[in-house]
Amino acid sequence: MILNVTPQYPPEIGGMQVFGYELAKRLQLNGICYRTLTTRPVTEKKAQEAYKFDENHPIKVDRALPPDNFFKRLHFLRDYASCHDTDAVYSSQIAYTPAFDDIAPVICRSAGNDILRAWEGPCDLSNGSMDHLSMEKQRVMRRKNRAWALYASRKCRAILCNSEWTKSQLHQKGFDNLHVVKGGVDINTFRPLVPYFRYIHIYESKELTLFIAARHVLKKGIDTAIEAIAKINNPSLHLYIAGIGPETRNLISMSHELEVDRQVTFIGPLSHEETAQWMAWSHIILMPSRNVYDPRKRAMDYETMGRTICEASACGVPVIASNCGGIPEMVKDGETGILVRPNDPDQLAEMIIHLSERRELIERMGSAGREYAVNELSFDIVYAKVMHFINEVTNARKENMGQGDALSPCPQSPEASLAANQSIPVFTKPDSPSD
Repeated sequence: MILNVTPQYPPEIGGMQVFGYELAKRLQLNGICYRTLTTRPVTEKKAQEAYKFDENHPIKVDRALPPDNFFKRLHFLRDYASCHDTDAVYSSQIAYTPAFDDIAPVICRSAGNDILRAWEGPCDLSNGSMDHLSMEKQRVMRRKNRAWALYASRKCRAILCNSEWTKSQLHQKGFDNLHVVKGGVDINTFRPLVPYFRYIHIYESKELTLFIAARHVLKKGIDTAIEAIAKINNPSLHLYIAGIGPETRNLISMSHELEVDRQVTFIGPLSHEETAQWMAWSHIILMPSRNVYDPRKRAMDYETMGRTICEASACGVPVIASNCGGIPEMVKDGETGILVRPNDPDQLAEMIIHLSERRELIERMGSAGREYAVNELSFDIVYAKVMHFINEVTNARKENMGQGDALSPCPQSPEASLAANQSIPVFTKPDSPSD
């Protein structure tokens, strides 16, 4: 049995959430015995949203991981893995690896920020717990969490990074056994319009549709896009902004101040399927991200890959994106999209105009993007790469145990509950560098 540990999972929105769900879906479709474990909802509203999502998406998931206290989660993970005959663990959190000592080999995925911001570990870095702490104390706590992550990484059989950029950042901080598995998009959900409608939409549409799908946080650089629209001042261009977040009010106020209300529309949060439809009907996708210090997170926030780029390419739509973080690895500059400097609304506006005046370039880049997504970025390709690592560790484990099959059969009762009196190990913080 493969245990897929993904503390962040839909209906929450984000790249890590999508990855955990898509991995679970492909494990189920391929008949692999697995269990997906994610965080227990903390409010009645979130519980209802989760129930509705699970009802509409028949992928097995256990929403049982304790939401509070890091060491309590480790205890729970160890018990859970022990009583479900786990052959291998795939975890989106490196910090959890010590929970599986002597139980099963662990493959981890890192999107970079989980280590660079180090939000998971012995120290609670939630906003509420840090409000009263000095900046120096906050830095000390973050260093302790990063030290724990480095200790935990020594117990991973492999760490799969979402980009070469992430791999280089982790390597600089002492992590090793790093591999790159980038991309990830459902090419059946994210797909272009049928050829006839796509041709009509590109060449005969009077309005040029620009689209942003992102959490409204500083890192996403949505303010740069609004500034660019104000500089262009062309009523035939319209920017639709999906999503919501802590910067939403500021962004709406900014569109009022720059008097682009008629050219910028905030459409709120969208489902995965709705996002795919909006992308397919867009002419250009914008991703003006930047690496920036976010005071709300009290740390630098990085764009380590950019799943929106994968989705835009799969929809056959060119993307204009910032040349920062892991983004340049996902955009074939001049072929599937255009790279621009971050925080530069003038260059962004220039490139929007450049594409808007060349509809044939929109079509050509979009077609190249679709081919790129199908051949290199699809979740089926990512799944195959992940399973390569999982099969390596499970085969080695079975050989050591003198067993033949790579993966154990599913238990007769998959809904069996945790053993009531499971022994709980004592987890202690490892020796770490001085603060």
